[in-house]
Amino acid sequence: MGRVLCCIIPGILLFISNFNAFAASEGIVVWRLEAKTGVSEKDIDSISGFVTAEVERHSGRKITSEADISTILKGEEIKQKCTGEGDTGCIAEIANALGVPEAVSGDLGRMGDYWILNLRRINVRDAEVISRIGRQIKGDINALIEEVPASVAELFGVPANPAEQSTYDGKPYRIAGWTLFGVGAGLAVLGGVGHMMMNDANGENKSSFDTWKAVTISGYTVGGAAIITGATLLIYDAVKGRNTSGERAFNFGVVPAPGGFAADVLLRW
Repeated sequence: MGRVLCCIIPGILLFISNFNAFAASEGIVVWRLEAKTGVSEKDIDSISGFVTAEVERHSGRKITSEADISTILKGEEIKQKCTGEGDTGCIAEIANALGVPEAVSGDLGRMGDYWILNLRRINVRDAEVISRIGRQIKGDINALIEEVPASVAELFGVPANPAEQSTYDGKPYRIAGWTLFGVGAGLAVLGGVGHMMMNDANGENKSSFDTWKAVTISGYTVGGAAIITGATLLIYDAVKGRNTSGERAFNFGVVPAPGGFAADVLLRW
C-alpha cells in the first residue's frame, strides 16, 4: 500500500497545482478610460466604473481595476506611460505581471452632440487586440450610459440582452471536468499499480492475488469512466461556445450555450 500511495500522491499534487494555475488565469484588468476632448474627469470616473462593472457582468471573470493596480504599481510615470491608443504593449506588460490573460482599455470624447466611445480588449500574452468597438452616441450622458452595456457585450461577443444570456457561467463545468479527469487519472494509476501487484502475487498468494485483481478492475473501470466523463464535459463545454460570427469557438474560457450538452450532462449526473 505504501508503494501505491507513493505512485498516486505525486500525480494528485501535480494535478491540483496545474488546476489552480488554470483557474487563476482567468482575470481581466480594466483600465480607466482616457479622457479626450470635451469630457470631464468626473464623467470619466463615472463611465469607467460603469464599464468595469459591465466587463465583470459580461465576461463572468474576476476583475482588477486601475484603482487596484495603483496600490500595486509604484511611480506615477509608469501609469502615465500606459495611456492612449498606442499603449497596447505597456498595458499587456503590466497585466501580464499581474498574472491575468486579458486587459480592457479605451477612451471617451465629446464632439458636438456626440459621445465618442472606443473600447479595446487586449490579449496580454501576444500584446494584440482581440476585439475593439467604436461608438458615436448622440445625446446626453444618459444616452451614453444606455449604450455602454451593449458595447461591452459586443466586445466579448455575448448577447447584450441579459435575458438572452446563458444562466451558466461555465466555471462549474470546467471544475467538474478537470476534477473528474484528475480523479480518473489517479484511479487509473491505482489500477496499474494493482495490475503489477496482482502479477507479483500470481501463483504465490491467492488471497493477495484476488485483492489486487479487484483493485485493478475497479481502478481501470471507474478511472476510465471518470476520465471519459471529465473529457466530455471539457470538450463539449468548449465547442458549445460561439464567437461573434456564430461559428463554434474552441475556447475553454467560453460560456456554455443554454441547453448545451455539457450543462445537460452535469445537471443530470
